[in-house]
Amino acid sequence: MYQPKPSRSIFGVASMDLFASALGAFVILTIVSLPFFMNSNRSEESQPMVEQYNRLYNQNENLRQQLQQLQQQNERISINDLELLLLVDFSNSYASFLDGLEYELRTLAKFWNRRGKKIHLSLILYGDQNTRYPILQANVGPQGREDLSAVYELLHRIRSDTFQQMNNSHLNRDGPEALHLALEEANSHHWSLPEAQRFVFVHYDNICYPQQMENCTEQLHRLNQQIASLFMKYTQTATSVDRKEAIALAQQSGTTFIDSGQSWTLQIFNSADIPVLKD
Repeated sequence: MYQPKPSRSIFGVASMDLFASALGAFVILTIVSLPFFMNSNRSEESQPMVEQYNRLYNQNENLRQQLQQLQQQNERISINDLELLLLVDFSNSYASFLDGLEYELRTLAKFWNRRGKKIHLSLILYGDQNTRYPILQANVGPQGREDLSAVYELLHRIRSDTFQQMNNSHLNRDGPEALHLALEEANSHHWSLPEAQRFVFVHYDNICYPQQMENCTEQLHRLNQQIASLFMKYTQTATSVDRKEAIALAQQSGTTFIDSGQSWTLQIFNSADIPVLKD
């Protein structure tokens, strides 16, 4: 099964801040303790204080070395603009989970915003082939930092009672979805960033139609060759396919499976950091 390339964790920056704070605390404690050592003699009563000072000094040096290592690691990490293509099931059974999708998108956008980078986002929303709208697309260009309002507006519309009632008579409710149609659109998608900055997530609770299974697998393989990482994010709903079948689809297509209840944006955090080799 395909696994994303090993990469450095972006949370090294937070670790460096933590060690810097600890280092500062030890330095302050050492300075405060100096007058006591200057006025003390070498009696047995002062020996514990001397030992404590030595321990603090050694710990201080150890923290200093760790901080230096983290600084060197941080210099090798570069967070670039990000291009996301999301294939999302918008049928009635899955629609109630779209609020979680919106929440993670907001979190991701906020994180990238703090680092002065942009997210290029496109959505391909698919239902089953009987629905009134088998495919809905929202190709949103380079985002102005946190400005994903067009995407959020679309997700709100899909979750609305009006939209769901309008589609209700056209849905098979508990059957396969037209994932093959979404994958056809994905394979003709116009990418604007280099391959290393492209990520695709398929959000699904049901698999392809049986007669389209081979087609879906082939298209997933093709798509995987154009991007950095391809993930299959499974969500268990009242009418979802069995988990084993969901995993089998990911394995057959050589993609990375993300189980129900797991965060999909964390996969970006683990994969999107690109080490920059210094001369």
